[in-house]
Amino acid sequence: MIVFPGNTRITTTPSFPVAGSSKVCVYDVNDQATLDQQCQFYKERLCGIELDAEKLERIKSLANIRISTLRICVSSLDDLHYIDRLIQDIKGKNTAVILKTGKDILRVVNYLTGFRIKILISPVENEIFIPVLDELIDFYMHQTTVRSPIEPFHSILQTMINLTRITLWDILQEKPGFDFYITGEGKITLSKRWAENGRYFGSTNQSWDTLRTDKLFQKIQNPNKLFFAEQSECVFCPHFTQCGGYFKIFNADADCKPWKKVFATLQEEIQNVRRILTEYGKTEKTAK
Repeated sequence: MIVFPGNTRITTTPSFPVAGSSKVCVYDVNDQATLDQQCQFYKERLCGIELDAEKLERIKSLANIRISTLRICVSSLDDLHYIDRLIQDIKGKNTAVILKTGKDILRVVNYLTGFRIKILISPVENEIFIPVLDELIDFYMHQTTVRSPIEPFHSILQTMINLTRITLWDILQEKPGFDFYITGEGKITLSKRWAENGRYFGSTNQSWDTLRTDKLFQKIQNPNKLFFAEQSECVFCPHFTQCGGYFKIFNADADCKPWKKVFATLQEEIQNVRRILTEYGKTEKTAK
């Protein structure tokens, strides 16, 4: 069984326990017994639990569960009643809802943000979210009832304001060399997205030394360097600082125009605020 370095974050299933001192997130948690077992096994190493909303029906309580992040996957408006049953427990956690549907999205988002629950949408699921991206970004920026972050909009906005070097790779837990994902078959890769694209570094029956010599693993340790070496069009994109080539890592022809529009919209909002503050400053000086 592989032992990862301590300065890593491993996302795994209950079927493949992770030895060592790395932080661990567990997905496919299906009932209270499994949840309690994972908490007991990993203790302070457990940094996250991910489960489908319908599985909350098999969870009696979350009150005594100590984890840094609870992620709940919502596939329809009907899933909200599972959350509603445990809403008091859920509100007390650092909870993020991963949306798997674009249908009734504003109703879902409005309900969840009203309880200060973070929302996370996956940029790669374009067929689901592209039709509603414009109204979703408008809702996030201008709806006064929004009381919690909608990701990745929120973190992208923060990086633009603070001029920090945080990209979608960091925001979506796909940081090479830090994040690892173990599939239900024991294969190791960077994330679920990479598994769905059939890209793997190795398996759990290998050693760490063997895995880190894998060609794909070595190749993606510095995505920026990779894109520059391949002279990708991404490096000339004004949004490369925030995106980091996230959309084109598998396919150079992938359509990222809708998300370019998102980046541009957020940047425009920042410029509008800065212009207002500048004009306000001039007014203040004139008044004096």
